[in-house]
Amino acid sequence: MRLAEIPAGAFEMGSQDRRLPKQKTLTPHRVQITTSFWIGTHEVTQGEYHRVLGSNPSQFSQAGGLRDRVRGVETDRLPVDSVSWHDAKEFCLRLTQLPAERQKGRSYRLPTEAEWEYACRGGSKKTWCYGNEVKTLRQYGWYRRRETMQRTHIVGERRSNRFGLYDMYGNVWEWCSDFYEAEYYSHSPLVDPQGPSQGFSRVIRGGGWDSPAGNCTNANRNSDPPQIADQDTGFRVVCEVK
Repeated sequence: MRLAEIPAGAFEMGSQDRRLPKQKTLTPHRVQITTSFWIGTHEVTQGEYHRVLGSNPSQFSQAGGLRDRVRGVETDRLPVDSVSWHDAKEFCLRLTQLPAERQKGRSYRLPTEAEWEYACRGGSKKTWCYGNEVKTLRQYGWYRRRETMQRTHIVGERRSNRFGLYDMYGNVWEWCSDFYEAEYYSHSPLVDPQGPSQGFSRVIRGGGWDSPAGNCTNANRNSDPPQIADQDTGFRVVCEVK
C-alpha cells in the first residue's frame, strides 16, 4: 500500500459554493489538524482487500454481478466496491493485526471527515484542489461522464493533488469514521474534530463513478447507514505509527 504523509495544519472546512448540494450543511469554519498523519494515496484496491480479508465483495470484479462491464480490465487494481462501513473497519483491524504491521508498530483506521477534507484540498481554498473550473475535474477524477463507462476505474490514472493523493474525486465514495449529523458544523470542535458521538449513518465523501460533478468536491458531504454496501462506495485508510 502506498501512503502519503499529510502535515499538520489549519484550513477552512466547508464551502459557500452554491453549486454544491445540501449547502446549509457546509457552514465554513476554521479547523486545525494538530498532528501529521499518513493516508493511502488511493482507495483500497480489490487486490489489497483480498490479500487482507481473503474475499472480494466488489460488483466490478471478475466474479461480481457487474463483471460484464470490466471484461479485459485488471480488476485487482480497481478500488474495492460494495463494502459497508463495518467491512471497512474490519479491513483496518485485520491489517493492523498482521505480524509485519504489528512489528513496525503500525495501526490502521478510517480517516475522520476533517482529515479527509484537509487531505483532499491539498492546501486549496477553492471548490477543487486545482481551482473552481468544473471542466478541469475530468483530469482529476472519474464521475458521471460518458467515458466513465458506468463502472469504477483503475486507481491512480488521473492527476494527483499537491499531497500526492489520487481519486479523491469520484471513482468510489469513501467511508469516514464519523457519524453523520446534518448541522454538525454549527457546533463542531475547531481542533481535531472526531464527529458526533452518536448517530444512525456514517459520513461518505468524494463522490463516485456515477455522481454529478457537484458531489465530487472538496467540501461536499453525504452519508449512508453503516450496513449499506453500494457498488459506488469504498474507502482509503489512515496509518498511525507508534
